[in-house]
Amino acid sequence: TFVFIPSAPLNNGIINRLNSNFSSQGNVFKQEISNRALAVRLPIKQVRFFNSILEQSSFKKNLEMFNSNAYVQWDGGLPIFEYVNGKPFLSQFKLGAGSMFVFSGDIANEADGFFKHGLFLPVFQEMALNNTMNHWSATVFSNTFEIPAPKTYKFNTSEKGLVTLIKGKKLWIPEQKWTGTQWICEWPELLDRNFSGFWQVKIQDKKMLNLAINYPLKESEMQSYSREEIQNHFKGKPNIQVGAMNDVYVGGEVSSDLSLYFFIASLCFFLIEMAMVFYSRKITPEHRK
Repeated sequence: TFVFIPSAPLNNGIINRLNSNFSSQGNVFKQEISNRALAVRLPIKQVRFFNSILEQSSFKKNLEMFNSNAYVQWDGGLPIFEYVNGKPFLSQFKLGAGSMFVFSGDIANEADGFFKHGLFLPVFQEMALNNTMNHWSATVFSNTFEIPAPKTYKFNTSEKGLVTLIKGKKLWIPEQKWTGTQWICEWPELLDRNFSGFWQVKIQDKKMLNLAINYPLKESEMQSYSREEIQNHFKGKPNIQVGAMNDVYVGGEVSSDLSLYFFIASLCFFLIEMAMVFYSRKITPEHRK
């Protein structure tokens, strides 16, 4: 699976390369620059891409869309998101045995509306799951969530058919009810910050799907990293140190806070200036001649 994210300005070489790769399918790409961010409309529920992402009951009530600039437009492909003017924002194209997802806006830019939207993580999760032929997932915006059973699944007993969620060393068994075709699960009353993220859903100790949990919705607008994650990212770079503000030093000895040194330097210059003024008043007219 490939994801194409444009940036401004988009040169003609990239447009020509896209057209050469997809010309046999009748798809035409062209450059477009919007002076302002355009509104993106609600996704179509019938599109297969969103069947497992959006809960039908709370689809229109809880979902607010976003705005994004347009830098490239095209004809063809499977539309996933569209602007309110009908032009595509995100489409899926077949590329050999895989797929290519093309965005019209620069979603990697933090100022982009989709970058901060609650659908950002679930959409990329669904694109990643697109690598496998048989996949299913669920992401919702309510107090309960539904996990549909695969067509090949046969429910035996409640104990053997218990849904279990695993994230690293954490294990969570939600309150759940089997309806014959799916499980209806409830969130716990209290959710801590570490609850958000990707959980493996297992039934009978078999991994069935990945569940992207971002609850409450504002959690998906935040990015946080542990000290260990940042240290691992900058590992091997001696010019970068990671720590709390009062723990970071330059050269291992001098504090990185230079405000005290600037204050001392300013005080020294002030004393020198005062000494020069005092000395100039001591000079007599004879001395000046």
